[in-house]
Amino acid sequence: MVRFFRKIRQKLLENGNLRKYFWYALGEILLVMVGILLALQVNNWNEERKDALTETQYLKSLLQDLQTQVEALNGNIANETIHFERAVGLINAYNWDGKLNSTEENRELMASLWGRTTFVVHDPTFSELIATGNIQLISNEILRNQIIEYYQDFERVELIIQKNNDMKDQSIMPSVFKYVDIWPEAALKLQENSLRVQNSARIDTIKYPSFLEFGEEILNREEVVFEILNMAKFKTMTHSIAINLLVDSKAEAQNLIKNIKAQL
Repeated sequence: MVRFFRKIRQKLLENGNLRKYFWYALGEILLVMVGILLALQVNNWNEERKDALTETQYLKSLLQDLQTQVEALNGNIANETIHFERAVGLINAYNWDGKLNSTEENRELMASLWGRTTFVVHDPTFSELIATGNIQLISNEILRNQIIEYYQDFERVELIIQKNNDMKDQSIMPSVFKYVDIWPEAALKLQENSLRVQNSARIDTIKYPSFLEFGEEILNREEVVFEILNMAKFKTMTHSIAINLLVDSKAEAQNLIKNIKAQL
């Protein structure tokens, strides 16, 4: 092909037809430029196709992460609800007759004061998108911003719940162990059942260990009762906050799942 065009140029020069040679040379240049532009366009099409495939894979992975997170949130909400209801039950037990009786039920309610829920954000795909800069591959700007805002809010929820757990450890645990003694195997059983609730979102399997005999002479001391009630009230506050945050996070996750599915 190159030899063919070369012969044409030589023939035009030999004939002294400079005008035709000029137009021929211009056409040849334009032909080369068109070829280059077409090659660039094809390359761009290939890159866009690969980016679209990568975006789809990321969206599918985000979808899986969010569905896993919703399942975990169901367990967290169930567990937080158990702790909240038991703290309320302990307050109501006192309000019923103005004192705390050392019954099996009340001892189990008091034992639940030391319970807490660990909350963890499940975000491997989002972390990769941010670390690699591939978050820009999410072509829908509204969806991209929604994904970023969701995980930023989620980090805030995780921080608040962790701070509340730290306060529980610092303020409630010393008081609990000051008045009671829990068998190690009973505490282990509580931990196992709490994990089962978080993993399965079933609330009917959890069993709290009872306090060892909580003598009437101890519960007859007002300072002890008031300290226990203050712990219970603090628990209702922190668990209520956690429940509201987790319910809102679940609703946001479900809305984001719906929007990602619409994009796929």
